[in-house]
Amino acid sequence: MTRRDLLLASTASLLPLPAFALTQKKTVQLRGTVLYSYFECSDLILRVTQVTLADGVTVALDPPRAKRIVLADLDEPPVLEEGETLAVTGIDLGRGKALKATHWEKAGSVTPGEEATVAEIAPLSAGITLEDGTRVEGKRLLTLTATGYGPGENGQWGDKTKLETTVGYGTVAVDPRVIPLRTRLWVEDYGFCIALDVGGAIKGLRIDLGHDTDEAAALVGRVRRKVLVLG
Repeated sequence: MTRRDLLLASTASLLPLPAFALTQKKTVQLRGTVLYSYFECSDLILRVTQVTLADGVTVALDPPRAKRIVLADLDEPPVLEEGETLAVTGIDLGRGKALKATHWEKAGSVTPGEEATVAEIAPLSAGITLEDGTRVEGKRLLTLTATGYGPGENGQWGDKTKLETTVGYGTVAVDPRVIPLRTRLWVEDYGFCIALDVGGAIKGLRIDLGHDTDEAAALVGRVRRKVLVLG
């Protein structure tokens, strides 16, 4: 299943929470795993396995339900990977709609005691197979929003990166909170590269792919790409 298929499937499964959990305009806490993280980290789909209602009653969901979480109004939206466990507190916007988050924290477990029987989503395999059959192993496999930039699109930095190298193919800009500078990477449909730059718009699950010319960079557009963190 492709990431697009996963998004469509998760959106189609945005079912309302059970009748006992109808707490429109009231604060609830949802606990589960991240099924899909949208561009800019402003929204996500949470695979909910546990609901804590406004009166403190906690209920396990089996089967789990998908719920859209709105993070845009938070001062510091979380940088999240698919499969991470999360506890989100917020205001339920109504039956079948989103939860507007007011607080979030990464959770150690999504298992609400012995009542739950829901298996966690398996993490993405940290490895890729190249077209020639070569297997490349890494530390993490991410799915990021990718754009392109060239030496003439770097503002006050001109053709220089944050680490004073020259902007070009094989140099990428990242959010250091997600991928540290000097990290070696492999990017789908781009190849091997290294994180040597940052950017004002490159926040969260974003990556900017360096090119030798601005014209080549413009052809990238705005796409989702798998990124293997090599180290």
